[in-house]
Amino acid sequence: MLDESEKDLKLWSRERTPMLATVLALALLLRILWAVYSPSGPGFDREQADQGAGIALNMLAGKGYTLDFGPGPPRASFRMPTIPLFFYGLWTLTGPSVLAAKLAMAAISTMNVLLVALLAFRFYGAHTALTAALLAALFPNLIYWCGTLGPETFAMTALLLLTRLLAEDHALLGGLATGALVTIRPVFLPYFLLLCLWLAATMKRGTRAAALWRFCLPVILILSAWGYRNWSVHHRLLLTSTEGGICFYESNNPLAFANGGVWQVDYLKTLPGTHELATRLGEPDFDRLLFKMGLRHILDDPAGYLRSFLWRVWYVWRPFPRTGANRSAHIWLHALVMAMTWVPIFLLAAWEMRRSRVWLDRRHGPILLACFALTVCTGMVNGVMRYRAPLEPFFVIYAAAALSRKYGTITIRSDESHRQR
Repeated sequence: MLDESEKDLKLWSRERTPMLATVLALALLLRILWAVYSPSGPGFDREQADQGAGIALNMLAGKGYTLDFGPGPPRASFRMPTIPLFFYGLWTLTGPSVLAAKLAMAAISTMNVLLVALLAFRFYGAHTALTAALLAALFPNLIYWCGTLGPETFAMTALLLLTRLLAEDHALLGGLATGALVTIRPVFLPYFLLLCLWLAATMKRGTRAAALWRFCLPVILILSAWGYRNWSVHHRLLLTSTEGGICFYESNNPLAFANGGVWQVDYLKTLPGTHELATRLGEPDFDRLLFKMGLRHILDDPAGYLRSFLWRVWYVWRPFPRTGANRSAHIWLHALVMAMTWVPIFLLAAWEMRRSRVWLDRRHGPILLACFALTVCTGMVNGVMRYRAPLEPFFVIYAAAALSRKYGTITIRSDESHRQR
């Protein structure tokens, strides 16, 4: 006699696969349309270059792993290689093309919809999985990022994978996904340390050491390989960077503190001679200098930093983007759509998390730790809403569970029943 989880699995394989395939086709169509018609500046703008496309273009031009930094010639970069190498491999086949990159991102974003369905199925059963897939396919925030060349879509993939793998107790593969996540978004490095503590606290005593070692080994190998490369090129220990020092200083200077901790891109106002200094020092030393200067401003004005920290936490989780001085209809429409979709997803997810007390289920641990780590790290640095993007698929899953619970179609799939299979 099959238990409810077994029946749920049978129903999924026999009756709902065509429905999921239809949802995935819809997701891909919407993302391709957005990739084709989304606004894009001429060629590769500064933001796209900063996210890795610039390094990939220099590699294609035979300049090596370099970044156009300051007014001088390209300099060897110490930024993490995952996204630059992805664009380099893609453009080796297609030629440099923003559209080709966006279409590739659309395909990855569609795969994220499938990962959302698989994770929801693991937690709640087939009906919730299909509901979550449909919400993820239609959710504007998840569609939006595939129209950029940023790391958000990649980070969603890695975070969904590692959560699924750790829910299945695959420590080695979970560590590999975590290593990929750190090389996509180095802001997740503290998250890796929290995951290690979480594994040490939740694994069974007899398997704890082995599981922790299997989880840490891939991350250590990946970071060691990149650290060795940087040592060979720059002759110093340089582990990770996404303009870490620059972002830290842009958000922690007197001008930023006076504006509620808002990220001040125009830091030239508080640091004269920036381009000349960047050219003379090079990227690593300039990055470290700005980090020290930002830290000095924090020590000089801790109350201003605390106020800015709280504002930046709000900026990360607010229901609508900052419009700033831009009052165009496009910006206001974006803010309206985002508020009308993110707010109900967030409220439904919060209700479900409280209702089912997910903090008591170890499978949800990586999700809760990611929410905590990103909130703290982005509050310390710049409070940009895009750092929330990798977490949004999980809120979609919880919102789908809330809807399924409301209409009586939820199936809680426990660790015990899963292990018995």
